[in-house]
Amino acid sequence: MRSNKDDEKSTLERIAEENEEQGYEEVLPLEQHITNFAERYKNEKQFKEIVHNYLKLSKLNKALLSVGKKIVPSWYNKKTDILVQEYAKRIRQDLIKAMEVKKELLALKKAAYELESQATGINNTQALQEATQQQRREAIANKDNMLKQVETEAYDKIRKEEEKSVKESEEVKRLTDAESLAKKKVQDLIANSPLVKADENGALKFDEQKICEKLEDIFLTEIIEGIEKEDGNSGFIAKVKASYTGLISHYDDIEDLSELPDADWIESSVVSRTKGFRVPVFPYLVTGKYEKRTKGKASIDAAIALDSSDSMKENNRWTIAKKTSLATVALMRRLSPKNHTYLSHFNGKVYPVTSSDLIKSVRPYNGTETQLALDWLLNVLSDSGPSIAYLITDGDPNHLEETVASAKKFTNHPNVMLRIFLIDGNKETEGKIRKIGRAAGPPTKVIPVKNYQLSGGVIRDVAKAISEMYSIDQF
Repeated sequence: MRSNKDDEKSTLERIAEENEEQGYEEVLPLEQHITNFAERYKNEKQFKEIVHNYLKLSKLNKALLSVGKKIVPSWYNKKTDILVQEYAKRIRQDLIKAMEVKKELLALKKAAYELESQATGINNTQALQEATQQQRREAIANKDNMLKQVETEAYDKIRKEEEKSVKESEEVKRLTDAESLAKKKVQDLIANSPLVKADENGALKFDEQKICEKLEDIFLTEIIEGIEKEDGNSGFIAKVKASYTGLISHYDDIEDLSELPDADWIESSVVSRTKGFRVPVFPYLVTGKYEKRTKGKASIDAAIALDSSDSMKENNRWTIAKKTSLATVALMRRLSPKNHTYLSHFNGKVYPVTSSDLIKSVRPYNGTETQLALDWLLNVLSDSGPSIAYLITDGDPNHLEETVASAKKFTNHPNVMLRIFLIDGNKETEGKIRKIGRAAGPPTKVIPVKNYQLSGGVIRDVAKAISEMYSIDQF
């Protein structure tokens, strides 16, 4: 014959079993939700619409995501990661609230059973038993109803969002079936974008040059922020611009002694110094005729020869070197739109390229014909005024003696400031590159760097080289 204690034990065991059967486990970690939702966001168009609508994303932001996916994938990936994280965070919070209510209701249910058992043990009268049974039924009914209500509200919210997304998706599809209407919407969206232009027939297309300039500016900003963080202060670009202001914008050789009163002697000293003379030498290097009209800022040409040999694939060298080159182009352009920066990459040959070419199609391969790169640098800059030549390489040249011979040519062109950046060098390669640098003459500098230091190193050197062009402290 079963006792009251046996019934009490059976009841409590049944509640525990209900707890296990109804799955009151812990909610998945946020990272797991993010991983699951990120995969669905990438592969399920309908789920992507659910996320957008749940977060109440505007039509403009949806359109920006569509365009950004095509033209700036890195921005698009970063933006969609943030959206998925926010969606996962909110959904998880809703589930946590539901689970907490479930657990609380189960605890109340268990307490009701325990109270009923205690009441039965204290007073076993028929009336008390009936009252307790009635209270038990009411408590269970109330708790079950509350639990069902919470579950319904939590999951009904998700179901409604899904249904809303489906309806909106169908409405969008219906409204955009007509080709002319779709074309009009796209044109309205991108016609005013600075990254879009019209061709000779009026058709819209992406302005590749503007896109490249935008990417160059992004790299430059990132590098300058790193420099300022390292230095513990701000205003790096302002300091470079201050150095740039006042550079010689016009100079000629004085042809007759009668022109001496019109000479600008400070500028004469600067240009003379860039050509290898400590002081102006008459009649050939007394330069910098005074301009009676307002002077503009000087323009400074720069050239970058980037090693694209096979070894640049290692240790992320190629990615860092490309980023450095593009940021340097942006810096020179930011200082003055008159500045021209030449780009090339070299392996078995030298290939002049645009920023777009460098981004899209250049991949490291082949050997290292450094002498050809030095000849190219001098060829494009020799007729310029004071200018900066950058050779960025990670190793020894295929033909050291020929490279040294090409480097010696720089001694005849002191207006070209040669900088050699050696990436991840060792004792052997450092020795060879320094030999090349010494052959190019005293104004040349060789800077051994690790690849993660390359970006900031070159940008800092641009500022330093510009300062050296106009400094007269040693005259």
